[in-house]
Amino acid sequence: MNSKIKRIGASWFRGFSDARDIQLSDKSIAVYGENGSGKSSFVDILEYLVRGGEIEHLRHEYSGKRQEKGVINTHRPREQETKLTVEFADSSTITADIASNGSCTITPQPNDLSILESQRVILRQDEVADFIKGTKGEKYSSLLPLLGLGSLDTAIENLRKIEKEVKEQTRLDFKKGEIRQVQEDAKNKFGTGEAGKQALLDRLAELLKKYCADAQPSDSAESVKAIEDALGKKVEAQTKEQTRHADLLSLSRIGLADAISAVRSAAAKLAKSSEPLITEKLEVLDKAAAFTGKIEDRNVQCPACGTTVDTDSFKKHVADEYARLKDAHEDFKAYKKSVDVLCADLTQLRMLLAKPSIKDWKDAQDQSSVQNSESLDIAKLRADCTEKSLKEIETSSVPLVASATDETKNAPPEIKELLMDKDDLNLIQRFIQAKDMNAFITEIDTLMVFLQEIQTILRDKIKTQSSMSISAISDDIARMWELLHPEESIEGVNLHLPTDQDKAIEIYLKFYGVDQMSPRLTLSEGHRNSLGLCIFLAMAKNVGNKNIPIILDDVVVSFDRNHRGRVAELLEKELHNRQILLFTHDREWFIELKHLLDAGRWEFKALMPWRDPTIGIRWSDKETTFDDARELIEANPSAAGNEARKIMDTWLPVLAERMHLKMPYLFREKNDHRMAHEFLERIISDGKRCFVKKDGSSYKTNEAALQTLEEAQKQLSARANRASHSHSFTKDEASDLIARCEAALKVFTCDGCDMLVTKAEDASAEHVQCRCGSLMWKYGKA
Repeated sequence: MNSKIKRIGASWFRGFSDARDIQLSDKSIAVYGENGSGKSSFVDILEYLVRGGEIEHLRHEYSGKRQEKGVINTHRPREQETKLTVEFADSSTITADIASNGSCTITPQPNDLSILESQRVILRQDEVADFIKGTKGEKYSSLLPLLGLGSLDTAIENLRKIEKEVKEQTRLDFKKGEIRQVQEDAKNKFGTGEAGKQALLDRLAELLKKYCADAQPSDSAESVKAIEDALGKKVEAQTKEQTRHADLLSLSRIGLADAISAVRSAAAKLAKSSEPLITEKLEVLDKAAAFTGKIEDRNVQCPACGTTVDTDSFKKHVADEYARLKDAHEDFKAYKKSVDVLCADLTQLRMLLAKPSIKDWKDAQDQSSVQNSESLDIAKLRADCTEKSLKEIETSSVPLVASATDETKNAPPEIKELLMDKDDLNLIQRFIQAKDMNAFITEIDTLMVFLQEIQTILRDKIKTQSSMSISAISDDIARMWELLHPEESIEGVNLHLPTDQDKAIEIYLKFYGVDQMSPRLTLSEGHRNSLGLCIFLAMAKNVGNKNIPIILDDVVVSFDRNHRGRVAELLEKELHNRQILLFTHDREWFIELKHLLDAGRWEFKALMPWRDPTIGIRWSDKETTFDDARELIEANPSAAGNEARKIMDTWLPVLAERMHLKMPYLFREKNDHRMAHEFLERIISDGKRCFVKKDGSSYKTNEAALQTLEEAQKQLSARANRASHSHSFTKDEASDLIARCEAALKVFTCDGCDMLVTKAEDASAEHVQCRCGSLMWKYGKA
């Protein structure tokens, strides 16, 4: 697809009223319009279509859910529709119909056409310096889409979200905590190692013999089930009073006070570590250990400390980190275990409080304590056990345990024995179930490692591709910078990817021979802005599709006159094969562009000042911008005359320079402050010998042009000064002055080729001429 733009049109969108368009004919275009004339509405059209119905600078609370308060003309008649159209060089089009509620139908979808990427080819005024001011992370986020790698970063972010969702849906941390707690309880009850395992099996056999003497189960799980059934029948046979005693006895045996003390003690010990963020680092280090043995052969970044190491060193690196933090790690494990015990106790408390058998006892307790105990977020407590949480548990839950202890002082011995058997059986059952749960956790851990591995692969791909792209782009940036700032002692401008940080990009340069790690250290605001422009243009130059246009919206507003002129040279030398849509409110620069840019590849258009929403955006049929002055005639004729003079003051110095007009030297800044009538006097004087027009096979003095210039010069001398300093300028006088000034500028444009007399120069013959040679200024005869 040829994505050079042929036409952009809209109706009742932003500053548009009735249908208006801009015809490009595959050329580049420079558009002048004073502030508020509607220039940026054309840029908004492109961004709206590219982003599927959204404009970045309208993303705020006042624009409406679908930006309908910002994109639709506030005075659109009810019977009218808001429509957008962009036509391309191959006659394909993108259209958008926008409903009153902001919903839009874009045909075809822009992602199907793959025409533009707004972040890569559209640059607005306020975005020029934003990149330079940003942090390394913000630069990374801004540049990744410009490098065409935004989709990979989005994929990484989506994988992170999947990882988080898997963790939450499977309750992974909770299950791991449960397993740790079961293992700890089994160790305390039966011991460790093979002896502990045998003690557990012996106790299971004892319970089986006691409650199911005739049963012959095939494995431990069946033994547990048989005993559980027998105990259940025995519990059912109990009286209500016995059941009540049993449940309250279970509640009284919950060691909440000891669990809270253990958490505090472990937390205090862990807090004494001199390592900053020790808890967070150990959390990450545990996850880093899961990578060992599963990563591929390549460099990886340790998630615990951030150091980049090769795969062969990764296991040793993790082990070294563990060794360095050995004592802290042991303290950390002890802390996590103590929190697990506390959470298990609270879970058991909640389960027992729900028993119908103890309802009369529960109703007699402090109800706020009961409600707090039943509603406590145990998962949140496991993730973040604060001192405030511990105090709340002490206030609400511990008194309930103490009350149950008092209630069960005289419990029957057989109830105590039955309860002990139930606790042992429950522990054995949990231990057996933990094996299955452990297998499930291993599968989830494998999945998590896989997701993290994909993220690592994508990050490596981003680093590899961005390094290659940045290397090529840095050469373009340096060359463009040299064009804008020749012979300045600021060199070596390049983009740099720090090797020790993820998601970071910085700009390096040499300032008078001294390496600088950021342009913000030494560059002025103007230099930073021009650097931002160089970076954007270098990125845009390196997009894959060279037919994609580049859109620049008032990007030189902070540039001084000298550097503005060099921007045109940069565009001609570096981007001559690209279509560029350039919008500016700087009249002086617009006039310079008409002389500096190749008229064969560029169109020049001007917008009239914006009046109101019902009239909307209007094109001027003149490129000289005199419509800015005409708009002022009705309200302020003097201002209109003054505006006409300013337009002449801007145009004539540019023409004079290219016509090699010889003006007398004036002291200091007076050279730059000459006014239009001074240039006209010299042009008229020299024009009798220099300004010629082809007549058949010969050239004759352009008498008609000189007469037109004399009439304008008289008007400027007699009236323009009055327009600046008095209020007696009439509407007719203002109209006459504007018309004569406009006619004066027109004499420098050839009627045949429509090119300025300064279009081409023959230095050897000492003359400038239009493209066809019909109009000539022989400066050598001055």
